[in-house]
Amino acid sequence: MNVAASALELLDVEDDNEMVAKIDRSLDRMSDIIEDVLTLAREGRAVHEPEWVAIDSLAEEAWADVATDGATLSVTVTGEIEADPTRARDLFANLFRNAVEHNDGPVTVTVGPRDDGIYVADDGTGIDEESDVFEMGHSTADDGTGIGLAIVAQIADAHGWGLDLTESEDGGARFDVTDVASRE
Repeated sequence: MNVAASALELLDVEDDNEMVAKIDRSLDRMSDIIEDVLTLAREGRAVHEPEWVAIDSLAEEAWADVATDGATLSVTVTGEIEADPTRARDLFANLFRNAVEHNDGPVTVTVGPRDDGIYVADDGTGIDEESDVFEMGHSTADDGTGIGLAIVAQIADAHGWGLDLTESEDGGARFDVTDVASRE
């Protein structure tokens, strides 16, 4: 892929060449898929040394990792959760990316409290609760890899957390992360 990307950069194209643009998009998509698969493979199945991390900081750091396209983040939960900080950040980033990429136009994404954990919800168009969104390869976006929510499920499972999909109060998607150890 690196050789193909380098060769593509060296092409001397005077005008907008539709084929060059198509090749460039294909290389970008392959890169995204490879990165997602590598993340999935590296993560492992267990969390060995969790620590207490502030939920608001974790969410804001993950938000900074996502191309938000005008979307906004609202964190209405305080306190800490017991988690592997890197993997929990990846969980948030994948849920945020899912909200941004699977909705038309800017959305508001909210991280809020539950009695037994947290939720991440958006005010977008929603998601089919009956679909296999956590299965590898499932995507409704033309350019989606279908790996992001599989990574979320794996991270939740590695922590011993539950993960459920429901409709948000605003009609968008809501992901409930349950059985999370937390403290104020």
